[in-house]
Amino acid sequence: MEWVTPAENTLHSYRVLGNKMAQGASNGVAMEYLIETPAGEKIRIKGINSFCRQMKLDPHSMHRSLNDGKKHRGYRMLARLTTDKRKPHGHVKRKLEQGATQ
Repeated sequence: MEWVTPAENTLHSYRVLGNKMAQGASNGVAMEYLIETPAGEKIRIKGINSFCRQMKLDPHSMHRSLNDGKKHRGYRMLARLTTDKRKPHGHVKRKLEQGATQ
């Protein structure tokens, strides 16, 4: 047995043992989002980066669309569907705040 750094251990895991890092919707912490398509449909997706890669979109612009309401290449993020551990963002947060004041 020999001493190795954490980085060397990780490289060994990928190169020698063939372990793969979970990516996209399968990584266990990917968030779900409500997206409006150019056709006007509302879809639920899990993992914004993999969705954007498939649709040739920019994930930063999609996140920005959540806050400013503008579309990015016809797509718009309507809501981040949250878990108990996360706080709502963008339009969802504003709607919750507006509902509390009325």
